[in-house]
Amino acid sequence: MGADGKLCLLDESSVLLNLAMPDQILLDCFDLAYNLLLVDMKSDNYKKEILREFNSYWFASAKLYMYSAIEEKNYGYSEMPMFISGNIRVLASSLPEEKYLAYNYLKAIDDDKAFSANCNVISLRKNSKPIVLKELYKWSEVRKYILDNVSGSVKRAFQRFLNQTISGGMKYIVLSLPSEHGNILFGFRVNFRNKRREKIEKITNVKVEQVYIYRIDRKYMLQRSGMEEDISKKQILLLGCGSVGGYIANNLCQLGIGSIDLLDNDLFSKENVHRHFLGFDSLMCKSSHKAVLLKERLEQMYPYTDIDSLDYEDRSVEKFILKKDRLANYDIIISALGEPTLNLEINRILYEEKISTPFICGFNEPYGIGGHAVAVNIDQHSCLRCLYTDLMSDDLVPFRASLVEEGQHFKKNISGCSSAFVPYSCLDSQQTAILVARLAIEILKGEVEHNKIHSWIGKSDALVNAGFIPSAFYQFRKTNKSEGEVAIMTAKHCPICHKK
Repeated sequence: MGADGKLCLLDESSVLLNLAMPDQILLDCFDLAYNLLLVDMKSDNYKKEILREFNSYWFASAKLYMYSAIEEKNYGYSEMPMFISGNIRVLASSLPEEKYLAYNYLKAIDDDKAFSANCNVISLRKNSKPIVLKELYKWSEVRKYILDNVSGSVKRAFQRFLNQTISGGMKYIVLSLPSEHGNILFGFRVNFRNKRREKIEKITNVKVEQVYIYRIDRKYMLQRSGMEEDISKKQILLLGCGSVGGYIANNLCQLGIGSIDLLDNDLFSKENVHRHFLGFDSLMCKSSHKAVLLKERLEQMYPYTDIDSLDYEDRSVEKFILKKDRLANYDIIISALGEPTLNLEINRILYEEKISTPFICGFNEPYGIGGHAVAVNIDQHSCLRCLYTDLMSDDLVPFRASLVEEGQHFKKNISGCSSAFVPYSCLDSQQTAILVARLAIEILKGEVEHNKIHSWIGKSDALVNAGFIPSAFYQFRKTNKSEGEVAIMTAKHCPICHKK
């Protein structure tokens, strides 16, 4: 029950109600309320119910709010700086981080009225009872609740705080209450109105206000992404920031990848807008490089991702891979270049130099007929070159899993070579990017044991209407409904993974 006397009976989403029977709805609600009121206030079930809805109750009665970016752990008793600008209050591990979050993500105004204040962050003991919910609190109640629910060392530290003498002032207190679903943060702003110096513990002229905590720390925000493991320390090299690469980068950021290096020497132009992650507003930026624009956009959207656009050299993949040892610095290398020659060269380097970094290639096929995510360097029994090796010799042949017949040229040329493109939509790029991102996460979680190709199969109508022919492999996969994952079979004449 909240301070306003309301009961939360049902999650308001996904509730199926028979509107033709309003009387039954009322009866069901009465039954739920009755059963909830029967719960013994001293029982574990009552405590679990309060903890489950605690944030909702606290939000309903709090008049102030604070953003917290502190990571979820046992802080014991800590005095931390808090940045305040107008109504924006930010708590993080350091003042520079707080200012960065406030100004770049929380719309704080950069003026001379902003200031910092100390905030006491206190971890409560495991199995502590939630504070009694009410509309107004006395300082003595807050003080007693803390002393009754902390460990001995925290109690001593808090007692030293209470023994300090002050003549008025404002103090912020944030409490971390353990629960089975993670720590619950809630806070108070304590305004001491005494004019003569007194011990904090003895001051009676005090106004206590509840503070609701908006958690913006990485772990809390990523809970909704469905990721059960922390992949924030993983480092990815993404080659190619075009239509497929832009969506791959966004997906990886959303999934919680901590560090991404982008490499692309291409420029973003207005012709790219309708099938790229970047929008028309990116054309107004100072830089025109796709890698730089993508870095700026993603860092605006995801504050905890470190993105490097690798603009310290000529941005070419050819030059980057000349220093082969660089490739060993990543947890995964992803290519969205759509350039098989470059992809095969990277494959050669990884296998011949015995660099164990997994390599994923993601690319579309024309006219929405499909797309692929190919993962190699997981095992040494096959490689990317196997998919480009003739079955009877070591000759280099077109991609053997292609969905279109070989020997066809798909590039459209509207106004010269510089504007040539292969027709496919942003939906095709997004679908391929999803395959690549899923495959990358599976590899990072140790769920992939063998090299494999994951494909999506689309319709061939647009391709055929444009005068082109699907491959026999496409017809086979379409007929047998074999869309999905396929292990990469060894090509016995492959010159890379089967050298004599």
